[in-house]
Amino acid sequence: AAAERLNELRERSGGGGEGLVALAVSLGAGVGVLLAAALVVIWLGLTLTYLGLFVAAGALAAVLLLSGAEAYARLVAGVAVMTATFTALLQGLRLLLSGSHPVTAVAKNVLSEAVRMKISLVFIVLLILGMSALPGVLAEDQPLRYRVQTFLQFGTTGTFVLLAVLTLLFGCATVAFEQRDRVIWQTMTKPVSVWQYLLGKWAGIAALNAVLLAVCASGVFLFTEYLRGQPANGEVAAYVAAGQEELPPEQRLPTEDRMILESQVLVARRSVTPTAPIAPDDPDLQRLVAERIEQERRAGTQGVDTAAFREKIASDLYKSVLRELRNIPPAMPPFGERVFTFEGLGEARTSERPITLRYKPSWGSNAPDETYPLTFVFADGSTEVRTHAPGVFHTMALRPTAVDELGTLELSVLNGRLFRAPNGSIGFQPNPKTARFEEGDLEVSYSVGSYRANFLRVVAVLWLKLAFLGMVAVTASTFLSFPVAALVSLGFFFIAEMSGYLTDAVTFVHTTDDDGNFLWFQGTATYVATFVSRGLRVYSDLRPAGRLVEGRVLPWSQLALAASVFLAAAGVLFAAGGAAMRRRELAVYSGQ
Repeated sequence: AAAERLNELRERSGGGGEGLVALAVSLGAGVGVLLAAALVVIWLGLTLTYLGLFVAAGALAAVLLLSGAEAYARLVAGVAVMTATFTALLQGLRLLLSGSHPVTAVAKNVLSEAVRMKISLVFIVLLILGMSALPGVLAEDQPLRYRVQTFLQFGTTGTFVLLAVLTLLFGCATVAFEQRDRVIWQTMTKPVSVWQYLLGKWAGIAALNAVLLAVCASGVFLFTEYLRGQPANGEVAAYVAAGQEELPPEQRLPTEDRMILESQVLVARRSVTPTAPIAPDDPDLQRLVAERIEQERRAGTQGVDTAAFREKIASDLYKSVLRELRNIPPAMPPFGERVFTFEGLGEARTSERPITLRYKPSWGSNAPDETYPLTFVFADGSTEVRTHAPGVFHTMALRPTAVDELGTLELSVLNGRLFRAPNGSIGFQPNPKTARFEEGDLEVSYSVGSYRANFLRVVAVLWLKLAFLGMVAVTASTFLSFPVAALVSLGFFFIAEMSGYLTDAVTFVHTTDDDGNFLWFQGTATYVATFVSRGLRVYSDLRPAGRLVEGRVLPWSQLALAASVFLAAAGVLFAAGGAAMRRRELAVYSGQ
């Protein structure tokens, strides 16, 4: 991937007259974009607003630069640019929603209310300030891949959390406050039906999220591209390793930091973990489960005959067996060897894109001052011996020939060093400690698309989640007051975000006592938590920000599934909110 990036840059730069032509085209395109932006600003009537904003920001930035506060000057410039972009997009949306239809009229009023209401205005200001200040907190002495991952993590996650809280509070306020302050009397006495009112509110909230998300996502993307063009560890300039300045561009090799950045972070890759060597219904495993249950029965353990207890015994034993099969003893082969099988790599074999093995071996307590060798033997006969620091991830580029015609990769890992003796014989020196791989510490990945397309899909999923949360807030406020609706909406948001952890946590809750009696409180809470977590599985399994930071692909199929599920759930909530609002007496004097 790093080599492909180098070739891409070389093709862009060209040579001789071609390079000058490419530079002229780039400059012309940039000037055209600036002119088009200026015309749009004039058409929107924001000329004086932009002029005052940039004059004030430029003067303040100049003062800060003269006083030596360069970081604060960059912060002011970032705030000015993001504010100008937000203002232009918001004004453009208002023009698009300037029709006479009740839905667009209500949506346009929501956008105006967003910059007028204190609740939403505070979060908008926080969002712009946070995104502008984030680049300044990156440590320049860190490897480039860590800086990029840190920025992507805080940029996408921070943006989504702030927008989610803004969506929930503003969504509840825009409906509840209109009922409290009797503003809704003026709206509902016009030819506006309940469904048009609620749909307009939801459309306005979704449009506001689209504007804010577009501004923040553009900032994250552009600064990530800027970081990508900075020198990595071991480079004197971007994509030029130290000591290779005099080499022709086609002979330069990427550094480790650059290679990991381009092949593991700024990429859309699909990962495959080793196939489980034993199935849960294996007869030998079932025999071990039966023996363990009999031991517990003889020991007088209570509740041993319940289905939940037997299921927990089987699950614990299965995990223990898999963990043992991932350990490699300190012995001569075949005892000091483990074979891992990766299936479903047919696409990786046929494509010319790089295949990467990512692994994290551990020995003992993972002392940082110790190193251990491992020997990797592939099915095509190739062998790789490497020395590793324990407890950290390592990567290895694989040949496509390591994958057979069925799309299967068989990898033998030996806990020690394989070497050739002076007399030509093959020797093996085992390590003094057991090597182990925990779950998720061993995977094979390959590129299936570009980082930019994956970033676009991630932003689309974030907007879908925000749109769904907006409908949750609007529905809650149709029959609840603002404090209660906000509490319910925020509680739903936290449960949805933690549903994956909730699914794992309920497995440790005992629903029966020592005598086998059902515990109503724990049992009911467990069943409710299981039902809720399963219902929100699509929401929790998406992990858009995590996929982006780890360089994992978010496929179009999953985006389509998320869109269908979220829109269907929003439709159900919309129908429930409409039914609740029709039954509510809106013309009751509040007493204020």
